[in-house]
Amino acid sequence: MDREKLHQRIEKRMNILNESRDDMRPCEIYKVLVKSNKKHPSLRTVYRWVERFKNGKKDVNDLPRTGHPISKKTRANIECVSKMINKNPNLTLKKIKCKIPISIGCLHQIVNDCLKMKKTNKMWH
Repeated sequence: MDREKLHQRIEKRMNILNESRDDMRPCEIYKVLVKSNKKHPSLRTVYRWVERFKNGKKDVNDLPRTGHPISKKTRANIECVSKMINKNPNLTLKKIKCKIPISIGCLHQIVNDCLKMKKTNKMWH
């Protein structure tokens, strides 16, 4: 997210915080935000933030995130898939998926990108 969008989000949350201090109801805060901004948070978001502020949370910033989803493309999974295919070259990705809890998309990446294998005539090469 770029800095401008982040700044706008924080500014909207500050407005919600300030209005909630004045004991305005969330629907009233929402109406104020709709009048003052073309891009405003949803009514549900206003309710959620008012509830957070009433419960003592005063920080308007997002919690830190890693920035990307956790990958199942680990060294252990790559080795496991490699051993399974070497043991039985006729295995399908669906059969591998039944034994290892990872998505078909991740299995495609492991087999094609990491192991550099292609399936021809029902066998992995």
